[in-house]
Amino acid sequence: MPLFQTVMTAKSTTSPATLCTLMKSITSTVLSTGGVVRTVENMGVRQLPTRFKSKFADRNGVRYHSDGRFVAIRFDASPDTMETVSSIIKMEEDVLRHTTTRPVEPEAAANVNKWKRNPFLDIDNKVRNLQHVKDTEEVLNRIVMDSDFPDKPAYTFPRFDKPGRS
Repeated sequence: MPLFQTVMTAKSTTSPATLCTLMKSITSTVLSTGGVVRTVENMGVRQLPTRFKSKFADRNGVRYHSDGRFVAIRFDASPDTMETVSSIIKMEEDVLRHTTTRPVEPEAAANVNKWKRNPFLDIDNKVRNLQHVKDTEEVLNRIVMDSDFPDKPAYTFPRFDKPGRS
């Protein structure tokens, strides 16, 4: 099942109980179809980049909103379940907008070939790789120095642990 992330923007005046009920209905839908809910995150009230227009005016007659409450949910589910979740969100009148994406997991985005520039690999792996390069360099230098040509200077191999050198 693919991983989905849905970010919803609700009215800033929406009660926490309403959002909790919405999240419970989404999670129960995902779980009933065999999916897994990874996280539910309330990101709080933030200023919107532009004014959002709601479908209907609220009790105070306000239809345009400059602040919104952001809520994100990450879950593994089938695409059919995603359509059901989207319809549940569309029926909620307090939700101004929602977006669903399939984010790339950090493990899949890691490029092992370029470990010096890879933010997903830990420092211990980098140190182990540097130590391996240094050990290989020492062995190769010993082989060249112990060669049958003592009059020629020993070839030194380039160092890989200093920036700017290859």
